[in-house]
Order: sequence, then C-alpha cells, then structure tokens
Amino acid sequence: EHQRWAFSTGWEGGVGNLKEGEFTYISADGKRTSNNFEEAAPPLPRNHRVYGEDWHLFQAAGADDLEGWQYAHCFTSQIWCSMPTQFSFVRRRVWQREVHGNPNSHPE
Repeated sequence: EHQRWAFSTGWEGGVGNLKEGEFTYISADGKRTSNNFEEAAPPLPRNHRVYGEDWHLFQAAGADDLEGWQYAHCFTSQIWCSMPTQFSFVRRRVWQREVHGNPNSHPE
C-alpha cells in the first residue's frame, strides 16, 4: 500500500494524491496494480487455502510505526525508515496472508 504526503490533506493514496503511473496497491511481483485493494491482491491459487486470518499488516521486527508504515523521499528510494523525517514525502506498508496448498486435492 502506498501513500503520498499532501500539505493540504496529509497522508493519502488514490487518484487524487498519487502521481500519474503511481497506484495505492501493487502486488509483490509488480504485475497487479490498482487503487482498489481487491483488484491488486493476487487471487488465491487453485487448491490452496488461507491459514489463519486473511490479509493483515506485516510488522517488521523492531519497527517503530505500529501501523506498519515505512517512509522515504520517493517510491523508488533504496532507503526506507520506520519513522517519518522532514524529507518523507511517501510511505508504504505490506499486506500479507499465509497460504497453504491443500494436500488432499488432486490436480485436474
């Protein structure tokens, strides 16, 4: 999930705040992009099930931001921080789910 800082509205994602070609949600492989979570989330693979809760926020060990955000100057930055600085204009966080194959299923 990606958001950009706007002086008038604060942190915001979506069409109104992101630049052209930027999306609120991007799949881990970068192939699915959208400003709608369900459209960017990869589908559950065939003969797999979700283990535990469905989508939830990833919390990195030692992260300072309780909502899982990482902050940087731009989305292409190589350096991301767990707390915003005066030069933080974008932020991101990771949604994840644990998926397991069904051992009792047979490929068709």
